[in-house]
Amino acid sequence: INTTPPASMEFELRVIVWETRYAPIYDTTSQKSDLYVRAMLSGAEGIVKQSQETDVHYFCKNGRGAFNWRFVYSLSLPAKRVRLQLQMCDWDFLTGGEVLAYRALKLRHLMRKAFRHRDNLIAHKEGLHYAATTVEGGVKGWIHLEPTPLAFKKG
Repeated sequence: INTTPPASMEFELRVIVWETRYAPIYDTTSQKSDLYVRAMLSGAEGIVKQSQETDVHYFCKNGRGAFNWRFVYSLSLPAKRVRLQLQMCDWDFLTGGEVLAYRALKLRHLMRKAFRHRDNLIAHKEGLHYAATTVEGGVKGWIHLEPTPLAFKKG
């Protein structure tokens, strides 16, 4: 029985945020929010490894903001307990921002599937993806995982 662990492989995780909906109104006086989305990729220890933010969509009414923003993360598979944490925030000059909603997505299933089918993904130059509505229906986007270009060259 071969008990050596499989060789690790570099992948890119791409997260696209298209829009926000139903964001709580932070400024009750103006009934508007200055929304942005923060995405954090954390590892097995729960420590945030990479954090990124969208630009700010100013003066959002009814909790709706439009972004079309892409986050790109590099990671090595296989990996244990990788989570993508999404925060919908209201930007404020004095405080830097208040978190309005939060969701942690477990990416275990997607990571396992990508690593298990890595040879097919490389041979066909494709990746795995799924559409995601997160944060209580508030952030609409897309998550894509594929081997890095270096892996495609090896295949």
